[in-house]
Amino acid sequence: MSRSVLQHWFLKNAPNKKILLACIDRTDHINLKALNLLLSSARNRLAR
Repeated sequence: MSRSVLQHWFLKNAPNKKILLACIDRTDHINLKALNLLLSSARNRLAR
């Protein structure tokens, strides 16, 4: 998955913790630090 696709997905689904946890479970090869960065940027955009 490309970074922009992932970012788009998180922007759409970040509020749903269950989806997020399921995604993390299925994509354990994804760097969790990068995941957290995407999530916080998504939260910032949603808050604006």
